[in-house]
This record gives sequence, C-alpha cells and structure tokens, in this order.
Amino acid sequence: VTTGANIDLAQAGNLFLATTIATGNLNIWTGGNLSQPWWRVSVEGTTTVTAAGNVSLNTSNNIFNGSVSILSGNNVSIVDSTPLDMGASTISGNLTLQSNGALTQSGALDVEGITSITAGAANNITLNNASNDFTGAVSVVSGNNVTLTDANSLILGASNFSGNLSVTALAGNLSTSGGLTKNSGADAVASLKATGNIVLEDDITSTLNQLDLTLWSDSDNDANGSISMMGVNNTDLVITTNGGDILMGGVRMPQRTMRLEVDM
Repeated sequence: VTTGANIDLAQAGNLFLATTIATGNLNIWTGGNLSQPWWRVSVEGTTTVTAAGNVSLNTSNNIFNGSVSILSGNNVSIVDSTPLDMGASTISGNLTLQSNGALTQSGALDVEGITSITAGAANNITLNNASNDFTGAVSVVSGNNVTLTDANSLILGASNFSGNLSVTALAGNLSTSGGLTKNSGADAVASLKATGNIVLEDDITSTLNQLDLTLWSDSDNDANGSISMMGVNNTDLVITTNGGDILMGGVRMPQRTMRLEVDM
C-alpha cells in the first residue's frame, strides 16, 4: 500500500501498482507497462502517466477525482468508479474509457488506435475539444447525451446512446463503421456534421421515442462535401427515427423509416 499527499513513482521496466491512495497528485513514469492486477487507486488531485508500454488502470473501484492525463502510452484502459475527466493525452494504440458518471475532458486526446467509451445510459459523454484527433474508430458502448469532436476526419463505430448525439469532423469526412442506436430515453436529436463527406455504412435506429436526425456535409460551405449511404456487403441500409424528421442537405423529410437499397 502506497499512501501520501503527492506521490511520484518511477520504474525503469514494468510497474505493477498495489493499492495507492494519494490525497494530492499522482505522477507515474515507467519504461514498460503500467498495470494494477486487482488493487485500487484513489487520487484526490490529478493523475499523470508516462509509459513506454501499455497502461491498465482498470480496476472497478478506482477513484480519480482530478483529471487523468496519459502523456504517452500504447494501449490504454482506464476505469473510474466515479465521473472521469481526461486531461491532455497522447496514445499510440487503443483507448478504453469507463466511468460511473459523466465522462469529460480538460485537454485534447490524440489516439492512433480505436476508442471505446462506456459511461452508462444515464451519464453524458462530452469529448468536444477542437484539437481531438481520433485516428481509429470511436465507439460508444453506453452514454446519455454524447458529444464527439475531431479536428480532422472521424470514424464513428457501433454506438448506443439514450439522449442526444452530436458528432463533428472539423476538417474532413465523417463516416460510420457500425450501427447507431438510440435505445432508451425521451425524444432526442442526432446530428452528424462534417466539412467533407458523410458516409453511412450501417443502420441508424431509434428503438424508443422519436429521433430527429440531421446529416450535414460541407459544413464550411466550400462545395466539397456529399452524403452517401451504402450498406456493408450490399445489404439494405435502414434509418428508423420512430416518427422523427430526417434533414439532409437542407431538405426536411418527415418519415418513420427510410430504406436505401444499393445496386451493384
């Protein structure tokens, strides 16, 4: 057990964390992997990690009251039993985040691999820093109101949300690689916005209550953007809004289901 106000830990190789309780800040440097096999980490202040390998802070009873920043790391997994705030982070592999409360950010996220986010159906996810750069697909396992922003292009993987969905690619295309499902909650709005093209490759479905859907390509009005829809492996692509409206290219189309068949 390591306890103290501000705690600094350094290891040339792999570092295995036992129970660590910091009433101030926690700073970790490791030349290998960082892991916690089963003990908990509780930090009142900020947590900063610099690792040459993977970072696994994924015990279910972790508490990070301050922001968590991964200055370097390969595959990174972070679990917080309370709300989670991500500080500026640079991740060369995949990122997995899980919180028991709102999931927010106080610094930009740069992720080379895929990103998976779980906050719970009642909790909001707000990753809207204009400098975010998600190279791989971003998938939302569960969340209430979800806001995602990428400085460049963005791939949205299979995602589930219960509130509003707002996804923006500030300088590129926005595409989907999995279905988008509103699976609970009241009437809501989903907005997919890109300065370039919007490419849908899977269904968008509201299984409960109305979903108003806006697909907005060429958001910077430079005549370089389009909307395309194609089911994977030549299958139908179905958009079901449960009575909500669909707005594409400034044309509003009230309807319950839109089926798009792709002929090759």
